Amino acid sequence: MRLPVLFATLSMSVFAAPAFAEADGPDFWRVDGVSANDVLNVRTGPGPKFEKVGGLPANARAVKNLGCEGGLSFAEFEKMTPEQRAKAPSAWCQIVHEQTGLTGWVSQRYLAEDGAPVEQVSDDPQMDAALALVSELMTALKASWQSPAPSPLQMPEAAKYFASGLIASIDPGTLGADPIIGGQDADLGDDITVELDPDQPPLRGSYPVRATFTNFGQLRTVIFYLNVDPAVAPQMRIFSFEADGEVYQ
Repeated sequence: MRLPVLFATLSMSVFAAPAFAEADGPDFWRVDGVSANDVLNVRTGPGPKFEKVGGLPANARAVKNLGCEGGLSFAEFEKMTPEQRAKAPSAWCQIVHEQTGLTGWVSQRYLAEDGAPVEQVSDDPQMDAALALVSELMTALKASWQSPAPSPLQMPEAAKYFASGLIASIDPGTLGADPIIGGQDADLGDDITVELDPDQPPLRGSYPVRATFTNFGQLRTVIFYLNVDPAVAPQMRIFSFEADGEVYQ
């Protein structure tokens, strides 16, 4: 069976239509020139005086161009050197990040042309199982913060998702915080996205799966690494994951 890799729904903020004659530049952007530990601010309007509504990570792709205004045209901007771009007035572009649904305005200075995202379809049942398991984990994680539901990071629920050797090191009761949400409290949005990590192809039966979501309106990304667990074969389990620059394994 051929299954799409995207399991979670996206939410989109609603903004007024931009007042410009026509869209400028490519259909899709990627974030460019932002430090790895920083984000590109997304604002409610075309300029730094407008309120920030979120941020795009330094490696964000699938940023759909809804049109730009002010500054130079995309063609003029593309011909400039990095030094010239730093001194030139920047246009502001209205975008929607297709992976999270985040919508707003960003400075064109930190955008580069990108191709349209290609829907990934799988004939690999193990890959489908890996994606489904992370999607189920994220759904259970959100439910545990909305109700008295048990945490999927603690036993006995954790055994459904994680390899036995990982469970003790991720227990929020021991750590004092939930390592996936990155804190002691959560307000997870409905914009949870689960997909194969586009920067890391599957290798030797290991499947890197990226979960992107917002907590208290702040964008978070966690990379999970899954393999078939010999203890429960042929089922998949999470053997490690990366969050906030730390590896849990």
